Amino acid sequence: MLPKSIAENRLPPGQRTGGFGLIEVLIAVLVLALGVLGFMKLQTLGVKSATSASLRLEAVHLSTDMLERVRANRRAALNGSYDVEFGSDPATGLPSDDEIKAWRDALARNLPEGQGAITSNGRQVTITARWAEQWDDDADSGTAVVRLRTEP
Repeated sequence: MLPKSIAENRLPPGQRTGGFGLIEVLIAVLVLALGVLGFMKLQTLGVKSATSASLRLEAVHLSTDMLERVRANRRAALNGSYDVEFGSDPATGLPSDDEIKAWRDALARNLPEGQGAITSNGRQVTITARWAEQWDDDADSGTAVVRLRTEP
């Protein structure tokens, strides 16, 4: 015979409740795992967005610096002394060459595959910075661009 305290807590056979079955536990674990995976994907997306914003901010900062140099030397900028295309070297012997080289070095150092170009049409100067940016794990790199225009 069971002690009185245990016997009082026992339910009659028709009123007994069962514990969780294995299926319920597996479904709960599956739902929890999907929630954790979703949260991890959200975190990854947040980190990528923050990195992208940081690169864009750096490109704007460097391009604005070059824009101020162009404004400081207005006459040379409008005459095309600052003009340089992607992948080409600036003309030699001009004072603006050192500024362009320093700007391009800063782009290459601070942005992945960072490059820069400057064009003028006699009235307006356009400064363009571009760099490689990984948009998705499954896709190839894309190219991000920052373009500033001014009338010096």
